[in-house]
Amino acid sequence: MSDLGELIYFPVMAKGLQLACIAEMSGLPWSGFTTEEEGPKSWGEIKASGIAPFGQMPLLKTPSGQVLGQSVAIANYIAKMAGPALEGESNNDYALSQMLMAEAEDIYSLLGGCGLQTWQTPEARTAGAEKAKTFFAEQLPAHLKNIEA
Repeated sequence: MSDLGELIYFPVMAKGLQLACIAEMSGLPWSGFTTEEEGPKSWGEIKASGIAPFGQMPLLKTPSGQVLGQSVAIANYIAKMAGPALEGESNNDYALSQMLMAEAEDIYSLLGGCGLQTWQTPEARTAGAEKAKTFFAEQLPAHLKNIEA
């Protein structure tokens, strides 16, 4: 196992991708895998094992054997392990990064609420496309303006 641990997520570009990017930016060694259809690396077996604290992913197995759930907790753990490289040089840097992470979660939730996920029905995705137009035209610009300010 590596210094950060082992990241586990589904084979989609969502919460797992952001954590892999954060782990890579940390400069610390880490490993990871995406779930498979069957076998010990399948979501069914991982979930049945009871190791997922909240019965969901992403997961990070730390070198000490602790298993972390929740993407923000995992991101914060990685930042803590990396120190100033990710937490910032000062308390103000840290506070700003935490505020921006919370805003990113808000934006992610709004986008997720559009219902564009591939597992949605075609009807839901069509309705979601209309929600997404509003999101990109009205909601997202306001959030980005606040971030820039």
